[in-house]
Amino acid sequence: STLPVPVLIQLESAKQRLSWAARVQAAERAQGWVISEVEWAVDKDPDTQLPTWSIDGMPISFKIDRIDRHESSGEIRVLDYKTSDKALPPADTHLDKLRLGQGESEFPDWALRARTEGKPMRWTNLQLPLYILALREKYPDAATTKITTGLFKLPKAATETKIDLWEDLDRGTLESAQQCASGVIGSIREQRFWPPAPSRHAPSWDPFKKLFFDDPLAAVRAPGPA
Repeated sequence: STLPVPVLIQLESAKQRLSWAARVQAAERAQGWVISEVEWAVDKDPDTQLPTWSIDGMPISFKIDRIDRHESSGEIRVLDYKTSDKALPPADTHLDKLRLGQGESEFPDWALRARTEGKPMRWTNLQLPLYILALREKYPDAATTKITTGLFKLPKAATETKIDLWEDLDRGTLESAQQCASGVIGSIREQRFWPPAPSRHAPSWDPFKKLFFDDPLAAVRAPGPA
């Protein structure tokens, strides 16, 4: 009957975030954006049980948080909700600069993407590009209809609630993302998992990040004869 203080704080935080999200949503609707799909799943066909989408024969499955369509232009927009307090721009959550001491030779060609200023970047996430590639097959007119993607940010600072689009996600970047996906699939099939990256370069969600200190090579025996 009486909620504990931590739950009350979380409840008020949720109310505040949703209140600001409603304002952003109302403004987007006024500009002509209509929600077309929510939790749209790319998975198996319910009748045939065959995968509905694949890359190089590898079934790909996921759920897209939200798909919008503009009621006048027909433009399609795919959004992913992010509630993290420091949500980065979409490009920065997918591409990262080579760190000090790293060279392009340390990564396979498919893992790299050159930016407009000529500095190489490496793929760390393929989520939003793969969403667009999958949507091209969902919408028959996708070849002529503009498809954009981005993040609907719901941070702790409610005034920073906004839709942040990946403005410079062009055809070349999409092709590079697909090549990276093919490269990952090929490496898995050929069981190429070596050498491991230094732990400091691993993403925060990697469960092995804390197990091998800084250098996994110093803690793990390389594959091959004993």
